[in-house]
Amino acid sequence: MKKYFLFIPFIFLLFPNILIANTNIVFIDMDKIMSTSIAGKSILNQLNDINEKRLKDLEKIAKDLKNKEKNLLLKKIF
Repeated sequence: MKKYFLFIPFIFLLFPNILIANTNIVFIDMDKIMSTSIAGKSILNQLNDINEKRLKDLEKIAKDLKNKEKNLLLKKIF
């Protein structure tokens, strides 16, 4: 059994190209894909619509809070 454990590393030392991995590193430009593909354009449009709706809601809430603040200040004075 010990002979096999000694033999396996010896094989890797004799044939080092077995250990060399052949890998390719690829970079994907996701911004370009999102802006040029049909699905990407659709997703960006949907996200922009959602963003606009939420901004309008936040502006409305901010306006309501300012009005409430003014009313409280007026009540505090009187």
